[in-house]
Amino acid sequence: MNSVLIDDIRKNHLLVKQLTYEYRQSDSLLQKKSSGAVAKALSPAYYTKLVSEIKQLDQLVSTLSSFVQTNFKLEVRVNETGSINYDLIKVVFIRNFDRVYRDGQLKPMSELVNQLQNILPFAEYMHDVHLYSYKFKLCNCEVHATITLEDIEDIFERPFVAPRALQQWHEAMRSFDDYARNHYTCSRYFPVVEGELVEEGALYSLTQREVLGGN
Repeated sequence: MNSVLIDDIRKNHLLVKQLTYEYRQSDSLLQKKSSGAVAKALSPAYYTKLVSEIKQLDQLVSTLSSFVQTNFKLEVRVNETGSINYDLIKVVFIRNFDRVYRDGQLKPMSELVNQLQNILPFAEYMHDVHLYSYKFKLCNCEVHATITLEDIEDIFERPFVAPRALQQWHEAMRSFDDYARNHYTCSRYFPVVEGELVEEGALYSLTQREVLGGN
């Protein structure tokens, strides 16, 4: 896939400003996007550097996909020499909760929190969290984080989840799930400060459904 991406960049004379990787866990699909400005001429050294950087990014994304075991989108900036800025990596982790046992019974909230175990080591670098419901129950969440390559590698080597964080997520998700029972769909946004969800400033978005009767 590297060669295809680079070939497209060469063909379009693209001075890359941003690379976006989107990973889907269900079928291990990885989609790569490049965006930037058209340049009249780019040196061979630029492409050589970019190829090297993309190989490193591919390795990072491969390791991250194995570690978090969930969907995510990752964005990095690229400078004019083809170097990636690894001091500002934006990641959105997307977890679609497996809510139901085979017998049709809903799983307890503790099991849903356990499905986030591989995301919560990134808590220190999160800045907001979005919970979503569908058909009156919690269905997924999005976790937005900004982090450096060095910090990601530290998490790979020494993952840690504070017991307080587990308890807080359990309470927030249970409270949201209780609220969702009265709304066909709804969402809630939480700011995150120093790894903790902040109730003050959290926002709700609601949707109700009804059938209009004709005359």
